[in-house]
Amino acid sequence: MTPENSPSPGTVDASALGLIPAPRTLTAAAAGPYPLGYRTPLTAGPGTEGVARWLRA
Repeated sequence: MTPENSPSPGTVDASALGLIPAPRTLTAAAAGPYPLGYRTPLTAGPGTEGVARWLRA
């Protein structure tokens, strides 16, 4: 590893440890009908009526 591409001091190179980085694929659709950290279904909030009218148009 050359000084130009060496990690900054105090960081650990995951590839040197043989670790595989976790994929960053969690989206709102993948999370399902529940907001992260909550166990209640999403409900219609302010502004959803306008969106519904736009979709029906």
